[in-house]
Order: sequence, then structure tokens, then C-alpha cells
Amino acid sequence: AEYAALTEELTAAFDRADFAETVRILDAHFAGGLYTLSQLFRDEQLKILDIIMADERENAEGLNGGIYDRSVSLLRVLASQGLGMPEVLRFAAQTALGARMRRAIEAEPPNADEVRQLLHEGELVGLPLNSADLAYRMTQRLGAIADAFHADPLNAERLTTFITATEVAEAVPGDVEQWHAQNVYYDMLQRGAQNILARAENGDEAALAWWEQFTHLGDLLGVAVAAREPAVLAEAS
Repeated sequence: AEYAALTEELTAAFDRADFAETVRILDAHFAGGLYTLSQLFRDEQLKILDIIMADERENAEGLNGGIYDRSVSLLRVLASQGLGMPEVLRFAAQTALGARMRRAIEAEPPNADEVRQLLHEGELVGLPLNSADLAYRMTQRLGAIADAFHADPLNAERLTTFITATEVAEAVPGDVEQWHAQNVYYDMLQRGAQNILARAENGDEAALAWWEQFTHLGDLLGVAVAAREPAVLAEAS
């Protein structure tokens, strides 16, 4: 009943665009538990802004995507001739390509082919993408995927996703931080990977496939794995 009353009060105040009253109601019910956007850490600020602006951003991205798709041939010609791009088309292209790149990064799993295609498209139209924003988003994405693998390292799908995300991180422009992913990998290398290697040496095909994928991931992350391979691989070579 209390929650229903709170919802009714908030809805009425918000519908009247009475934001001062909305804040007062929230403060009355959640005293001491309210923070302004500026008081939050950057990660939390971005999460809240993403929620608030989701619909408007989606509409803007759709409109600018349509403009870009209709003008992309012209933009390629302008770029090939070294001619300047009209500012309105530059804005549309930046918005469209940036949105598509974010979706490729946030896909499940991240879409490496799409990332490379979009980077190539940016080169064709002479438009570098926002490397700082993309690198930040990819850093967060890679960290979350690494944590998911750490929680269930024997899950083949999570290992494959970890590999794909690392490949995408290599392709994304800017400084994608990999230290957290490297730490997760190293922890697994020390904690349980050698047991799986032993199983692979005893002919466990699933363990052998896992080990091959795991060492490939180590190469991508730049983490040295002891120069040792399952005996079954050594015999095959």
C-alpha cells in the first residue's frame, strides 16, 4: 500500500512537470539515500544517463542512420577526392557509425567482423570514430566478459566469448585496458588450468579443446603460458 501511494504521488507530480515536488517526495521517502548525478562515480553517471536518454538517443540514431545510409556514396566520393564533408552530414555519419560500433561491442558475443567493417567504413568516408568513448566501452565490456569466464571457466561458450571479446578489443581504436582480463587469465592459469592440461594429456578430448582455446587466449592477451603442450599434441606433430 505504501509503495502504491508513493507511485501515485510521484506520477502525479511528474505528469505536472513539477520536478521540485518530485524531488521533495523522493527526499521524504528516501531521506539520506538520494544523490545528485554529479556526486556519483563516472561509471554510475553513464549508466543512469544511458537509461534516461535511451529513447531519445535511439530516435536520434535512427534518423541520423537514415541520413548516413542515403549519403554514404557521396561521402565516399568526397573523401576519395580530398574534399570537405558538409558539417550536417559529418554529424549524421559520426552518430550513425558510433551507434553501430557501440552495438557491435555490446552484442553477445561482441561482433569482431562488424567492428572491423565499421572501422573500414569510417576510413572510406574519411571519418575517424570516437576512440576514447569506444575504448572505454570496450574496456568495460571486456572486464565483464572476463568476470563471467572467471565464474565458470570450464564453460566452453564463455571461453569462446572471452576470446572473441579480446579480438574485438584489439580492433577497437584507442587504449582498451586489458589488465583486468589479464589478471583473470593469470589467476585461472595458476589455479586450475594445469589440472585441465593433465586431463588433456590423458586423452580427454574436451579438456584438450579447452586447453588449445585457453592458450590461444593467452597469446591474444599477451600472457606467457609455460612452453608445454599436451603429449597427444606433441605426438601428432
